[in-house]
Amino acid sequence: MPAKTFNISMDKELVARIDRVAQSEYSSRSDLLRKLTVEYLEKKEKEQPHIFIEPPKEEKRDKDYDRNVIDTAREILQEYYQDFQNLSER
Repeated sequence: MPAKTFNISMDKELVARIDRVAQSEYSSRSDLLRKLTVEYLEKKEKEQPHIFIEPPKEEKRDKDYDRNVIDTAREILQEYYQDFQNLSER
């Protein structure tokens, strides 16, 4: 999976603690944060699986189909309009 880089703000003391743990594990700050994030998310997924269910993707709509539906509805409305006009003339 391709990596994505982003910035995150943390107070200096927290960064120092992260760096000490990363150094003690012969790891980089990024590796430690990645590992901790994965562990946290796995725990959360077990506790609250509904959070991780992806919503269904929106279906791609067929513009030609939509246009045909609109045109058909317009034709039906014109027919009803004409019928009402004929009734009102009586």
